[in-house]
Amino acid sequence: MEEPQLAVKKAILRIVDVLSTLPNVVHEQLKAGKRYAFEDYGTSSGVLIIKSGSFSVYRRRSDLFLGTISAPNVTSFSEALYNNSFHYIKADEACEAILVYPDDFIQAAEDFDLWEDICLVLSTNLISIFVEQNLNVADTAYEVVKNYLLELADMDDAERYKYNVANYIVERSALSRSAVMAILSDLRKGEFIKMQRAKLISVGKLPKGY
Repeated sequence: MEEPQLAVKKAILRIVDVLSTLPNVVHEQLKAGKRYAFEDYGTSSGVLIIKSGSFSVYRRRSDLFLGTISAPNVTSFSEALYNNSFHYIKADEACEAILVYPDDFIQAAEDFDLWEDICLVLSTNLISIFVEQNLNVADTAYEVVKNYLLELADMDDAERYKYNVANYIVERSALSRSAVMAILSDLRKGEFIKMQRAKLISVGKLPKGY
């Protein structure tokens, strides 16, 4: 039986190979830190292919952070099917992306028998969102900060050093910047974490409570 991660990767590549060659797609270079929405391209929804870089996804109504999509990947299937968008994106770094309009996506899925691949990628992306949201399910602000510190600690150095620690936590949670900064300051004083120029260098054994 094929490894799940390999199956997802193959599914993504098959979808990208088909959709990126359609005649009416929009190729876009996303600028780091800039917000993008489907309305910017004259449509209420669509499928997004990310060929390089990464972007964060936010709920439109509440600006709640939902997750990060990194290349290569395809997202926004549900919005395209319902022709309605519930989110916007913000590029974490310079990205190469492709927008596929809803009708073109649905027709290509039918013509090239992509529905099984689409279901696999969609379910994987949803799991990633659920995992991310679980980081915010905590009784105290400290536990939320702790969850995100551990998430950062699990990244390789090159990936982790892209992020300002306080910004990373504030943008992904409902916590105020002052609350996050106070907790980080206390953890640094207690030598539970090591930071340099707002980047996380290392995490020791974090206390259970705060």
